[in-house]
Amino acid sequence: METATQTLRILIVDDNPELRQILGEILEREGYKIQSTDKAKEALSVIERGNVDLCLLDLNMPGVSGFDLLKLIRRRHFPIPIIVVSAYISETVAKDLAVAGVHGMVAKPFKKDRIAEEIKRVAKQYLGV
Repeated sequence: METATQTLRILIVDDNPELRQILGEILEREGYKIQSTDKAKEALSVIERGNVDLCLLDLNMPGVSGFDLLKLIRRRHFPIPIIVVSAYISETVAKDLAVAGVHGMVAKPFKKDRIAEEIKRVAKQYLGV
């Protein structure tokens, strides 16, 4: 990965197509390269190929949940920073996510500045960008 923020590749994993589109547009305007999916299997495939630097992950998805995908990513030792973006972040869930290896959390609904700030914080802290 190059160190310029503009080259940061972000994978959005969320079952809401409108949110994926809006979030993708916001982040592309910030200079990031975006991929998105609503399927855990496809997300895992993208991560396995090393095509992303950071993942935005929803928890509540049909089929394989975001939390299950997170555990699978960590079990396979992929070193990708993950930011959970979910409406279901309680204190207990936040603790469970921290133990599972999440690098950041953003509660839905969120302001576009909030998601951009969290991405910048995580990228700086965990990717040195």
